[in-house]
Amino acid sequence: MPASAPAPEAGVGTALAPRPGKRALLIGGVAAVVLVGVGGAAYLLADQKATPEVFANAISSYYAANTEAADKLLCVGGLQLDRNPVRLNSMEGERRRFMDELATAGLFAPAVVQSSGGFFSIETYSYSRTDAGSQAIRDGRLCGAPALKVTDVRFAAEASGPQVVARFRYDFERPAAWLAGNLAQQVRQRLSQQDERVAVMALQDGKWIMISDNPRTARAMAAGSRAEAPPPSMLERVKGWFRTGNPLLGKWRVTNALWLDGTVIAFSETHASVGRPDEAVTYEIKDQRITVRYTERGASDVFVVKDDDHLTLEGELASVQLVRIKE
Repeated sequence: MPASAPAPEAGVGTALAPRPGKRALLIGGVAAVVLVGVGGAAYLLADQKATPEVFANAISSYYAANTEAADKLLCVGGLQLDRNPVRLNSMEGERRRFMDELATAGLFAPAVVQSSGGFFSIETYSYSRTDAGSQAIRDGRLCGAPALKVTDVRFAAEASGPQVVARFRYDFERPAAWLAGNLAQQVRQRLSQQDERVAVMALQDGKWIMISDNPRTARAMAAGSRAEAPPPSMLERVKGWFRTGNPLLGKWRVTNALWLDGTVIAFSETHASVGRPDEAVTYEIKDQRITVRYTERGASDVFVVKDDDHLTLEGELASVQLVRIKE
């Protein structure tokens, strides 16, 4: 028999796969950790994408932290509720009906009626706030909820850059128990909840935040950048046409009240004729709402601009529509 071949010596002929040393394992582990860390850092440092959901959260945070701005969307002013009790006389029938409605809703106690006596007897109606009324009325304004919720957000799809103008609608978050029926309809109508609002958004530290609710700021920003807002509403376009800065100036005619048919009211820079001739007035303009304060009698009216030729005079229970008289 032929002699068998000698067995190869260890380490000769067949090469065994080398095992990685501890140093190689350590280096590989460190590299993996670095790669994961770099990927995580890139994710954390990436700018937040502009989406309706992201903007809605930012808008909600803005109003949650800014009570004054939120109250403009939650509270109705111009109702003369700053005094407690609210006292009216027998000649103020429309306001008494509104106060009776607030009393029915539980915000005021039923009116206490007092008579002055004498030949010309005048009855006085005194309405005192309830605990619910004290919670609902802040700084003389009737507030329908403690907070708001954003229901719809839109912005131009081609918008880019660190600032964007968005538009949104909102509703009440946790509306008050008394906010129901006709009273709820009046509150929502006075706050113009059906209208879109403006939000100026800015990218700061990679996160989108809301920085302003001022329509003028939004228009100026859109005009000076490529991140233009969505097409403005007719009201916003018309408001840009006013040269005086006060759209009330001029003469107006009542259109929807037969008992006021033919009534003309007029406004100048310093005076107005609204029920009384040529009274000294001051104006407070906030967006499309203009408050006219009558200096001598200490009363006020709130007008809402609909467009260049149409106004609404807000009342407790009804609104008066006016059209501009063009001369």
